[in-house]
Amino acid sequence: MGSLTNLLSYKLAACIEVEEHYTSQTCPVCGERSKQGRTYRCRRCGYVAPRDV
Repeated sequence: MGSLTNLLSYKLAACIEVEEHYTSQTCPVCGERSKQGRTYRCRRCGYVAPRDV
């Protein structure tokens, strides 16, 4: 584990590592993938957030 992961594990109840690929295209709620716009809008569950935060 990296030092950032160790720090987060210490401060948070849960910490998981995810692959970087497609993280700005994939809905964190339901997993739907969308490639359009600067704001992520999930067609399946309605989740909305800035794409690259």
